[in-house]
Amino acid sequence: MNALLILIIAALGSALLTGGCEAPARNPALIDATLKPITPPTQADIRTAIQRGIAFLIDRQKDDGSWGKMDWRIRNIGPRSLGDFEAFKTATTSLCIRAMIEADIQTPQAQAALARAEAWLLAKLPTYRRWDEKALFNTWGHAYAIETLAVMLRDRPNSDERRQEIRRLIADQVRLLSIGQSVYGGWGYYNWRPYLSPPINNGTSFLTATAMLALHAASEAGIDVPESTVQRAMTALRWGRFPNSAFSYNIRSIPRPEVRSSWPPGAMARSQAGNLAMHVYGDPIATPEVIKAWMTRLLVQNTWLSKALKETSPHSSQYVVAGYYYYYGHYYAARAIVHLPEADRADYRDHLAKILLSRQDKDGCWWDFVLFDYHKEYGTAMAVLSLQRCLQPAGADDAGG
Repeated sequence: MNALLILIIAALGSALLTGGCEAPARNPALIDATLKPITPPTQADIRTAIQRGIAFLIDRQKDDGSWGKMDWRIRNIGPRSLGDFEAFKTATTSLCIRAMIEADIQTPQAQAALARAEAWLLAKLPTYRRWDEKALFNTWGHAYAIETLAVMLRDRPNSDERRQEIRRLIADQVRLLSIGQSVYGGWGYYNWRPYLSPPINNGTSFLTATAMLALHAASEAGIDVPESTVQRAMTALRWGRFPNSAFSYNIRSIPRPEVRSSWPPGAMARSQAGNLAMHVYGDPIATPEVIKAWMTRLLVQNTWLSKALKETSPHSSQYVVAGYYYYYGHYYAARAIVHLPEADRADYRDHLAKILLSRQDKDGCWWDFVLFDYHKEYGTAMAVLSLQRCLQPAGADDAGG
């Protein structure tokens, strides 16, 4: 190959990863929009909503301590085996456990429900694996289990024996999560070349960000995480990030900014997780100002995201938004509040809480997308965890999100 052509290709690749050789005069991630004054919800209102959410979760808990079940009446995404439903159950139950721990409701009923759920998770994880050669939905379970186990290790009363058990489980989940990492550095939930290992898929930015934040939680808990795993993941997320700090759906070697899902209204939910993940790992582009700008988009332009709420078909809304992004995006925005300049945090907590309180259903739940029969549980858990971070001062001391 011509030497000049090689240099041109190398320069283009560097520009895609770094956003160009020279910084633009104005950071394209920043926007002029600001939050409008609101009458914020009271702290009592937020706590009442949290309590109603926890009451809903207690009522919906299965006899074995888990949450969610397989329901084939609406099949709108593509699990390929019964094992994939175990992935949904493990991820959902992990989120519900974390929500109950952080809500810290000390009634006998709540504490008994939490104990049953923790027992289920500790018994499940030693045998929890990827089930299908062409799908990696198990990644969601590994990621959320790691974060929940880290919270259990930090906040729950544990004997020395149980602490050792939890640490072993976190280390094993980190190992399994690393096995599922794509050869390109990210994580995805389909693998159409099952005969190759590691998986040959481009990954998605939001699952990659979710996995990275789980690995960060493991590190904060004192568990060894391979540095090569983190660095490859950061490289993948950089490939998925546009100069305005929006993240594409799929991570591609040649980004496609022209597709509507990559425009800010289509990317605003997953970009909360993407920018937070890059920030906690010290990426120089994912600054508090960038996090604030994308959080502002989420709050000011929330209508675009809410148009997909409670739809049964994914990606059918404007900007190819799927309903399942709604509480996911708000959850990671709430986790990012602690990384904002301190003077801004109260305002963003108030705005986020006001939106979430307006979305709570009469039975106390939150849900955004019909996902077999896991949606009300994971949606409620994410909303409760978000509201915990909307309390003044923050309801959870969670510097890593």
